Amino acid sequence: MKQIKAASIMVLLEQEAAKIFDNYPEIEEIYMTADKQGFTEKTKAENQAAYLKDKKVHYFIRSKPTAEIKAETNDEETGDDTGDKETSKKIKSS
Repeated sequence: MKQIKAASIMVLLEQEAAKIFDNYPEIEEIYMTADKQGFTEKTKAENQAAYLKDKKVHYFIRSKPTAEIKAETNDEETGDDTGDKETSKKIKSS
């Protein structure tokens, strides 16, 4: 159940990141919190996430239209110690 919820949140965040990239062509990367707020600075996203139940900060990079979407997830809850609590995803903008 937790994986299904996490997957649906990730889809919503991907959609929101794509909208932000479409509306702001000068932005190349964005940090998003579980409440679908986007930030250009990681520290501001971490500050916002501190007030949320889900404290993860997800990182999205604008990709070229021909590139595939790639994701990397580092999560303390799963015991993965390869990095901080952050998801990285490349998003195609239309």
